[in-house]
Amino acid sequence: MQSITRGRPNADEYMSYFAGYIGRVPDGDILTILQTQLDTTHALLAPVSRAQALARPTPADWNILEVLGHINRWRASVCLSGAADRARRRHPARRLRTRRLRPHGAQLRPHAG
Repeated sequence: MQSITRGRPNADEYMSYFAGYIGRVPDGDILTILQTQLDTTHALLAPVSRAQALARPTPADWNILEVLGHINRWRASVCLSGAADRARRRHPARRLRTRRLRPHGAQLRPHAG
């Protein structure tokens, strides 16, 4: 099996808008960093009950589940925009089809596991 070396992307591999975000990622193996963040997030959210996840501090505020859904939609849009950008550079005439994301404010279902 071939080993892949991971590191920071070159400036020509992402839109300049994302430079600040990329700069905030700590040095090290990105898969280890992501796994650590996932483990930390799970530990933080494990004691939260369904009622707590759906509670709103005020009627205008988002609940925990909506905040997590927003983060996931943002992450997906960043990943999809990066894939679309790479595809356009390789095949300018080709249009990348992406799945439709839930509209803002759509009802989210909590993970059953």
